Amino acid sequence: MMGRALLTTALLFGVWGCENGLGFGKGNVLQLQVEFAENPAVAGAESGYTANLTGGGDGPIPVEVELSSDIELDLEHDDDSLVAFLAGTHGVTATTRFDESDYETTVEWVVAPGAAISLDLTLEDAATPVGQPLAMELEILDWWGNAHAPEVATVTVDPEAPVLDWKVSSTVPGLYTVTAEFEELVDTEQFVVLSGTPVTMELTLSDMDLELHETTVAEVVFFDLYGNTVDADWLLWTDPADDVTIRHNLITFDAEGNFMVYAASADSALMDAVGPLHIDSTGPDLGVVHPPRGHRTTDTSDTATGTAVDEWSGVSEVSVNGEICPVDELGNWECPVSYDFGMNILQTEATDGDGNPTTDMRAALSGNFEPYGDGVDPGIMARINESGFDVLEGMASGFIDTSTIASAIPSPVFYDISQWQECFDPCFGIFGGCEFCWTVTWYEIAFYLQNFSISGTELDIDPKAGGYLDTMARILDPYMDWYASGSVIGIGYSSSGYVMADNIQLDMDLTPSVSGGQLNVAASNVSGSTTNFDFDLDSWVYDVVQFFGINIDAIVESYMVDALVNMAESEVPDLVNDALSDLEIAESFEMNGQTYHLDALPSAVSVDEYGLTLEFASYVTADSWLIAASPDPGSLVYPYTPPALGSAGTQMELALGQDFLNQVFFALWGGGLLEMEQTHEDLGLDMDDLSLFLPSLSALTVQTQALLPPVAVPGTGTALLDLQIGDLELSLFDGEPIEDNLFLRVYVSLIAGLELEATAQNTLSAVLSDIEVYFDVVAPTDGTRYTASTEAFLEALMPLLLPSLTDSLGEIPVPDFAGFTLGALGMTLEGPESGFLVASGDLQ
Repeated sequence: MMGRALLTTALLFGVWGCENGLGFGKGNVLQLQVEFAENPAVAGAESGYTANLTGGGDGPIPVEVELSSDIELDLEHDDDSLVAFLAGTHGVTATTRFDESDYETTVEWVVAPGAAISLDLTLEDAATPVGQPLAMELEILDWWGNAHAPEVATVTVDPEAPVLDWKVSSTVPGLYTVTAEFEELVDTEQFVVLSGTPVTMELTLSDMDLELHETTVAEVVFFDLYGNTVDADWLLWTDPADDVTIRHNLITFDAEGNFMVYAASADSALMDAVGPLHIDSTGPDLGVVHPPRGHRTTDTSDTATGTAVDEWSGVSEVSVNGEICPVDELGNWECPVSYDFGMNILQTEATDGDGNPTTDMRAALSGNFEPYGDGVDPGIMARINESGFDVLEGMASGFIDTSTIASAIPSPVFYDISQWQECFDPCFGIFGGCEFCWTVTWYEIAFYLQNFSISGTELDIDPKAGGYLDTMARILDPYMDWYASGSVIGIGYSSSGYVMADNIQLDMDLTPSVSGGQLNVAASNVSGSTTNFDFDLDSWVYDVVQFFGINIDAIVESYMVDALVNMAESEVPDLVNDALSDLEIAESFEMNGQTYHLDALPSAVSVDEYGLTLEFASYVTADSWLIAASPDPGSLVYPYTPPALGSAGTQMELALGQDFLNQVFFALWGGGLLEMEQTHEDLGLDMDDLSLFLPSLSALTVQTQALLPPVAVPGTGTALLDLQIGDLELSLFDGEPIEDNLFLRVYVSLIAGLELEATAQNTLSAVLSDIEVYFDVVAPTDGTRYTASTEAFLEALMPLLLPSLTDSLGEIPVPDFAGFTLGALGMTLEGPESGFLVASGDLQ
């Protein structure tokens, strides 16, 4: 295209020149033609060119020309090159004179800018609202100030934003960076896209599931037309506003209810709301009317009743021990419950429509009851097995009182006289008679025994299936002195000697019986005999009694044996009776300044071929009834079947009925042994450690009050027995134990395995294991989440209190014989209903 232009231009100028007489003859048309080696050329760079006259028949004629530019006044050139410093489209005019003719032509020569040495990006403003375009300019210059077209540069925006017609815009507020790059040149500029005017707003809360005293964070956001957040002032309030604290955007609810939260712009042109918020942290108001706390009943079934109401969510369900109870429109409910023997835990739970539970935990004691002060029969059983009688037999070493024997022998033990008498009446009866008599004494004798002594006694008791004790008493080495005096045919004599035997054996049947709480032992079939009886009677007495046919040996032996038989018939039953009746609980003992009395009266006795079983009615009382609870209806009893005692290999068995244990626990309870008051020092607690649980507590005092007596029932776990303590009121005070300082009140019930271990003092000590504890917090709050955390604290506290509770149960004395104890105790639970704790061992 450029070449055609140059050619056309040259032709035009040639024709014009000829017509004007500028140098060619008529018919010769010459044209000036200029051609550039670089077109376009680069500013500042030398470019070659050629200039020729064409149109002649001999070919192009090179010529020298003068060059000038219409845009650059001083265009540098020489014969074959030129340099332009101004970029643009130059109209380069070439002139020459040839053959006295002047030729001229003008050619377009494009000069491009030279190498860029500067790049400058400028923005119309430093900020622009969202959606509003922001104009920008880009200048790229070479060394001579020539500007490159801005399009040659690469323009980017970070963050990315559209650029159109050298205008940049964005709907997203923020700081933007525009970068222009060309060759090695880079320039950047920044601008801010500003949010627009708020047109909408939004209120949100950090937590919509709130509980009482919890705080939520409100967030108020304004948006412009493009959805960008806009800073603006706002107002925040709730309806209702009572018991709600607003601190800037923090909202704390100190009351239950349904709340709306509102936010508005400062000019109230925009507003938003969230809600209703349902603040319901407490369960229903639950009241248990029946059974009352500390309930004792002979019933095995009952109806639990009460009320449950909830202001904000309504009552969704009430249950007792998992059984759903019907609830009427007024909130009244009732539920059937059944009772097992012993303590029963009744857990009532009411749940509101928000899922908040309120629980009531209480205990009821069910069974039969023995009035306080009355006897439990049999409360205790004692079994003396056949080998145990060997120990009792050793008690007989001194049952013979020799002075009593001596006093029982008549003095004289034998007296006899033999006489002959004749009478004669010489009057033959006339005048009343005149009888004369004379008497002849053949002999007269008096026999005396004195200085009775023995070397010892032996006693053998053998129980028999007939219900009696086959008893043999042996008096060892009996000895007596004798002396005699008298006359034979008027001649006086005296003599002395001794009476002795190896032993005197007394046999009898002893039959024990009980009447009016007294044990009696009656003797029957009593007989006596001697072994190696020796009567030293080698004297005139012997001759006399032999002559007259008197068996003085038998008479003396009979007197000796009869006296001892009479003695044994009286003493041996009393001895056995005393040994058996001395089996009793210690009459009294003291605990915490209170005196308790434990008595056992015989109620039944039986004998079989292996031993003797004695049953006792037990009585346990305290000097003073100290607690507020009534002693009626008495201690828990069950018709336990007595065990069949008679374990081979043991000397004695002692059966303590669980009814007896419950008598003891009942008396201890009435005597106030579960009424405790202890400080944190008594419990070994550090207040610094307690502050982790109870930060507001400065000092701790713990008080307990048991509304039910502790009871023992057959064990359900690994222990022989279960100990049950119900409705133990536990109060925690901050300092002095007065109601103004009440920090916490809870009712505690527990079930624990109970072992009774024998001590060196021959008592039974309570040892607890596998403890299950039930809590019911009643003050200061009930039915809240605080209750759960409180119960967690109490679970940590109870192990510290339990030793005190166990110690309060004391140590139960083991009944014993007077002067004897039951050693090497082993414990088992016996009887069809496992109702007796049997200790077996040896008499010591």
